[in-house]
Amino acid sequence: ITIDMLTRHCTSMGADNYCHYRAKYTLPRGHVVLRVTATTLAGSQATAERHIVVDRSAYATLAVKVVHADHPEQAIPGVTVVGTTWLYAWRARSVSDATGENGIAKLDKVEALAEAPTRYVFRVDPTVVNGIVYESVDSVEVVLPPGATAAPAITLKVRGRTGQINGTIDAIDPSGLRIHAIHLPDGKSYTAQTSSDGTFTIANLPVGEYLVTAEGSARAARRINLAQSSVVAVALPRVAESGNQLRGTIRDARGGTLPFGWVVVEREGLAQRTMPTLGTFTFSDVPSGSVTVVASAPGFYYQARATGGEPMLDLQLVRRPETQTLACGSGEIVVPPESQVIVEPQGIVLEYGWLWGGASDCRPQTIRVADTDIALTNARFAVEYLSEGTPWLYVFEGAASVRSNRVREPVAVRAGEMLALTDAMRLVAVPFDPIVVAALSPVPVSPIAPIWETSLEAQIRDRVAQTGIGIAQVMTGITYLIVVLTFTVAPLFIVVYWLRHQQTQEEKADE
Repeated sequence: ITIDMLTRHCTSMGADNYCHYRAKYTLPRGHVVLRVTATTLAGSQATAERHIVVDRSAYATLAVKVVHADHPEQAIPGVTVVGTTWLYAWRARSVSDATGENGIAKLDKVEALAEAPTRYVFRVDPTVVNGIVYESVDSVEVVLPPGATAAPAITLKVRGRTGQINGTIDAIDPSGLRIHAIHLPDGKSYTAQTSSDGTFTIANLPVGEYLVTAEGSARAARRINLAQSSVVAVALPRVAESGNQLRGTIRDARGGTLPFGWVVVEREGLAQRTMPTLGTFTFSDVPSGSVTVVASAPGFYYQARATGGEPMLDLQLVRRPETQTLACGSGEIVVPPESQVIVEPQGIVLEYGWLWGGASDCRPQTIRVADTDIALTNARFAVEYLSEGTPWLYVFEGAASVRSNRVREPVAVRAGEMLALTDAMRLVAVPFDPIVVAALSPVPVSPIAPIWETSLEAQIRDRVAQTGIGIAQVMTGITYLIVVLTFTVAPLFIVVYWLRHQQTQEEKADE
């Protein structure tokens, strides 16, 4: 290589601030002696010599089988095998692949040196498969000879671990309280009871995210992640132990159940959604005396009711004229105006909002929600899809079949079950549980804009109720007013009438 020093040849300046000259020269593979001689114009020379290795590496293939350390006959699918190396103790390389159904990962891009052995270390990093965290017991070292294109198969042993929640709850009488650990996003619930000192343990939990709540205090749920730590401690706040209970039901004017509804106890900071199965609600910490309850449901007018101390309310909401009904055989599907729906020949696309009703004696009805397709045949159902949370399907009667873009086989949802319509690799139908519904509700306060019924009677009812005065109290007030008028105004009227009569008689006598 000859460099003309009379001109500048630095193609780049390295981090060492030296001139880097790039020569168009292909070095042969293997051990090479690189000698550079520099000569000045005066004839002085300087020589530098380096011994280098030109290593044109290639790829080798390697099979890694992963088995359970305590049960070697059990292959572990779905875990990721990772191999790492340092080429010439300088250049890092890594390769990875997931095991198949047979527990084997086929690595076909394992870089192998041509001029020196290549040392790889293979392991299984913590990987969650079906709620179990698998991790290598020990790593395995593999030495590839120079120029290797294949290597003998190796076996990695792993062990799995599940999660555990330890906790306490603040209560006057903490014993026997039921604690729920609700797996996200599918809603599967795991339960335990508190001991006399208010402690509880829920063991052997699939690793993942959970909402932990005590029965009756879903609003105070705590969110934890067992993927970050397999054993987590949690402290739950005090549950409601005082106050009156207020229960009720939201129905339509015909007495039919409304699967979606919200109830607010005004000026008390209490709010919750109704249960989709029966349209019921329960408050356990309502102050004594009369309170104002405001109920709402998609497709229906708001309604206010003063309780007057009643422990049970039956609220019948009036349907708004904009609410649509789609006929389906002898059944019907209700489409409230708040929902964003596209009706197509092959089915219904729900982009936001709610749908409910019954598909009966009609061709199989398909509803598209997010990335899932719901096929209904003779089913009474409800679907909720809000931007604030996970879409849900509830099946009250009959059955539904759900397909997802990421799930090969359809999932059956039977009567009394609910399903989170997520893009997860597994769709899991779980039994309907009011505690789960309350804890997973994305918005306890109604997401529906307040629209009140416009009739005079309804306006009077709602305005009076919002003042905290019930109908019974109004009637009592009217009755009291009538009694007061009877005993005060009536005698006065009689006296005035008698005086006028006397005056008339005297005037006639004077004539």
